[in-house]
Amino acid sequence: MDNEFLEKLEAISIFEKISDNEEQAGYSASFNRETDGLIKITTDKGEFVYQFKPVQELYVGEESGKNTEEELLSLLYQIERAIKEYDINNEGLTDSSVIMVLEKLSMKPEAPVHDEFMKWVTDYIRMFMSMNNLSRNELRQGINRILRSARRYNKLSGIRGYLNFIRENVP
Repeated sequence: MDNEFLEKLEAISIFEKISDNEEQAGYSASFNRETDGLIKITTDKGEFVYQFKPVQELYVGEESGKNTEEELLSLLYQIERAIKEYDINNEGLTDSSVIMVLEKLSMKPEAPVHDEFMKWVTDYIRMFMSMNNLSRNELRQGINRILRSARRYNKLSGIRGYLNFIRENVP
């Protein structure tokens, strides 16, 4: 978790309590696609630009054991949303491209970013990890769940089976 990022976010946004364990803030986020990990956050009360820390600096030391299935599903949603948005904004993405990036990230989430698609996904991961406590192992487990899903839908439905599935099912 990145306390500096959270403090800046809290300074310009109001968190609404959704449930006993969940809060939600109203803001829009736009990533700078030219600079790795740079984001602009805008709310009704103001805006700020922030440079996310590298993934390896965002890990908690050990598995917290506190992460519920709901929190892990939030991670999966965040990554799949990144994949869907990239697919919508860029032509030519295939399941095999997604699977290749997920394989790299599942082995070493903090690996240097070498292409635009991997950077896109990593930016979303860094944002999620800046607001949540995850160990390296927990992040890898989440990525592996998405990887298994991508492989399954690709095998069942062909070259864009997984991408078509998330386009239809991820809001």
